[in-house]
Amino acid sequence: MRLSQRQGGGAGAGTARQAGGCPGCAADPALVICARTDALGVEGMTAALDRAALYREAGADMVFVQGADDAETLRKVCASVPGPHLANVSQASGRPGLSAAEC
Repeated sequence: MRLSQRQGGGAGAGTARQAGGCPGCAADPALVICARTDALGVEGMTAALDRAALYREAGADMVFVQGADDAETLRKVCASVPGPHLANVSQASGRPGLSAAEC
């Protein structure tokens, strides 16, 4: 789902559940909407944090900042944007994995 001002969205345009075109979704507590941004690798940390915060304001249940895959970056994302987060940390880069306590 894309929440952007070009689509008439943005923080004041209703919740993510409504913007997704799923009227019954708002009543389903088992549904979790995770909003993803790829802005970190393209536009930098400030843009990624701004987008993640807007997604939360728009009603996303959790956010995923793609590219936040080391302890320092994950801590910054989690400290800057309240609420649940999804993290994708791969050992394919050769870096050691992270424990939940490290983040």
